[in-house]
Amino acid sequence: MKITDFIICEDIRHEVGDQYSLMGILETPMVFSQEENGENWPRRIVFCMMVRVQIPQNGIYESVSSLSVTIKINKEETLIGKQEIETEKLSSKDSFISSSAYAKINNIEAKGPGQLSVIIRLYNSNNELLEEQESPRSFRIELAEK
Repeated sequence: MKITDFIICEDIRHEVGDQYSLMGILETPMVFSQEENGENWPRRIVFCMMVRVQIPQNGIYESVSSLSVTIKINKEETLIGKQEIETEKLSSKDSFISSSAYAKINNIEAKGPGQLSVIIRLYNSNNELLEEQESPRSFRIELAEK
């Protein structure tokens, strides 16, 4: 399995024609203003994300039936969701299945500054873990300087 895309943005819109628009794509850290009373953490954050994976159609991957998406902030993990994967084979010329997940994350807690990443886990029909991969890219969470 390979995570080919991991994008954090401010909003995702599902458009006519089954297309998605990503608004306010973040390329820099998530920077939050400091509170006047000095109580900056924990802090509830809201964001949207898109993650796309490629799954080979051979070996252990032939038995993949679902994948889960987990957000990791520092060492704390929060399961965002689990989705079934189409199990019928594609044409013989296709060597992988591509699967995408779009989500709006409401009020996930950041206990302090650090790194935000995504973890994808693949499961078989018996719900046994086949593989897990953390995104090669992460986003920094930090406070603005006063």
